[in-house]
Amino acid sequence: MTESKSENGPSLLPYLESTHGGIHIDIPALRVSPQAQTSCANPMESTGPFAAAYEGSVSTGAEGGLANLFLLFQPDDYPPVSAELDPMTNVQVEQLWQTAFQRSSGQTTGSFQSGLREQVDDQGRLLQLRPLFHCAHRNRWCHPLCPHCGEGLILCCDDQLLKDAGLPEYTSSLERFLYCPSCAAGQTDSAVFYARERSAIISERIQDCHQLMEGFSRLLAGKDTTEALPCVGCPESTNCYGPKTLVLERMRAVFFYPFHMLLMPSPSMNLLEFSALLSGETRGEIHTRLEQQGKPGRAGHFKQMGADLFASESLLFGEDERCFLEVLYLKLTLLGDLYTIIPLEKGQISEPVGSMSLESIWVDLPVRSAHLPLFWNFSLRLIDPVGQPDRILSGSLGPLGRKLYFFGAAWCYMLLSGGGQGMASIRVAVDKLIQDSELLNQIEATELGEIDPIFSPRHLMVGARDLSIDPEWAVFWRRALMMGVGIVKAGFDADPKWSEGDFQQEIGLLRKEIRQSLFKAAAPALPVARSVEADSDAAIAAILKSVLNRWPTADAGIEGKTSFSSKLLKAEVSSPPSKNEDGDYVETVILGREEAQEARSESTLQHPPEMEETVVMGVAERPPEPREDSDALDATVVIQSDPARNGASNWTTELEKTVVMSAPPKGQTPDEALEKTVVLGAPIAGERANLGANSGKPVQDAASDADDLEKTVIIQPHKTKGKTSKS
Repeated sequence: MTESKSENGPSLLPYLESTHGGIHIDIPALRVSPQAQTSCANPMESTGPFAAAYEGSVSTGAEGGLANLFLLFQPDDYPPVSAELDPMTNVQVEQLWQTAFQRSSGQTTGSFQSGLREQVDDQGRLLQLRPLFHCAHRNRWCHPLCPHCGEGLILCCDDQLLKDAGLPEYTSSLERFLYCPSCAAGQTDSAVFYARERSAIISERIQDCHQLMEGFSRLLAGKDTTEALPCVGCPESTNCYGPKTLVLERMRAVFFYPFHMLLMPSPSMNLLEFSALLSGETRGEIHTRLEQQGKPGRAGHFKQMGADLFASESLLFGEDERCFLEVLYLKLTLLGDLYTIIPLEKGQISEPVGSMSLESIWVDLPVRSAHLPLFWNFSLRLIDPVGQPDRILSGSLGPLGRKLYFFGAAWCYMLLSGGGQGMASIRVAVDKLIQDSELLNQIEATELGEIDPIFSPRHLMVGARDLSIDPEWAVFWRRALMMGVGIVKAGFDADPKWSEGDFQQEIGLLRKEIRQSLFKAAAPALPVARSVEADSDAAIAAILKSVLNRWPTADAGIEGKTSFSSKLLKAEVSSPPSKNEDGDYVETVILGREEAQEARSESTLQHPPEMEETVVMGVAERPPEPREDSDALDATVVIQSDPARNGASNWTTELEKTVVMSAPPKGQTPDEALEKTVVLGAPIAGERANLGANSGKPVQDAASDADDLEKTVIIQPHKTKGKTSKS
């Protein structure tokens, strides 16, 4: 296998050649034809001028894929970023990458390394990888060689050598040139320099990429270059270097100059796509917009990840009006996390926040999670730690001011662009507000929507115009938006009184209050498993409600009492029920299974007044005896286990719908008695026969089916003086 590190620097070539075995890195975007891609492209559209993000994967020949990656490369071509009053140099770009390496190493977790082992020198500095060319015809990678001696070409950083050749110096410009140190050592006056493309600089000592590749024809007969150059020994070499010059079509300079590279785990989606999803946009709408905006890399990645990520619900209250509050909470959480990953290096050119874009922030989402909805489990990652400094802005605001100004703008974007508003109009409205000190002093007593419709809470998310926003939610919205406006103002004014600790405390308190308000409402209509106890409670509640609807109210006797239904069931008693043939009201309901038992007297079923607050649950041999201290019996609950006996194995099932209710004692209203007296339990042996004798009604055989018994209701009329049970 070719050595990954030589005197000319470390090489990525061994990781790209699948024939070498071991760890293999696949970067599909780098293997396109020269006609489709003539330079180091930026498929993720998430970086500044000095970095380019690629999708890739790492695998082994035997075990297959190991992980998906994002690879950040230093491109060959920089867009116009330097000006007369604000020049950028190669030295400053190098400083950006060294700081980015330290920053990315700090944000990676576990055993993942942001660089290859051979990329780091003994001082912990990131080394540049050797230039990289690709032959599409043979699918082979190689390094560019000197056409004259076959040695490797390197980057010229010797300012004096460049100056003598009439070329821009390395340390004072962004121009870069390759050269052969062996050839230049013997003929400094005629040394040849190679540039990717010819620029405005006209010199006979400069050759471009095409001239360099055509010069490889001089090396075809060399034995030392057999492994280093794919053209040596290739039967197509006569066509590549003949009159057709096919080498210009088949070979491409992927990285013409030495380049830096950083590795990071592949994230789920860009922050802008995640924010749009939180705001209620559909995946189809987002994908279409990315394609219309000329973002094919992000569009493809978003579409690819969608199938895995959206198999489950994304929000707790997606179909509820509380969705507004949930989205506000999640966006504030996102913004709190965003503040912590924005870099801050005081007084250094390496600070990328000056011209940072939200495109540089990506979101990690768990592909599978059974504990929380998808959007409640996220983390943020800075994909482009290189960035682009804005030195003019740096001098006017200072490090903290730049960070706050960017963060405040991001805050307002997150909260106000969900309904489709553009950032241009949002920025104008915010700048106008922070410059009007009189309006800022009155803002607490003024509706934000009246100051400017742009500040309306309806812009938080798609469809918010149709939601009913609770007044309490509007207060949360005001506090959240004014926090963002205050951050912008603190950055613009370089306010020394601004405190990060106060900000963290304020956003933490606001999120806590929103979360409490979000979950204090009724539980969402989600399918939940019901226990036996829950089913029993529901059945008993339905029976009690049915009884209450038939309870007499004519002789209530006591007014001003809160009824049992209003306390527990929140149901109102309907019109008084009619009396039976003997003029009696319905008082006693017995549901459950009955067995043979000696008859119980009427007094046994009638609880004494002292037990007016006694609740008995379980299988009882007899009602509990009243204690002498009647007050001590108030609010007494007796729960018994089922005594071991024959035929009692199914008592728990029949207990679910068994209720015994006695008639109210003399002098009490029916409502008052019902509030305090409930006896739950499976009737013991002989009870059914006894109840049948007292009521004068025929009863079913004790061995009848339990399902029929569960729905049996026996109503015993109250015995008044001069009245007897109907026979």
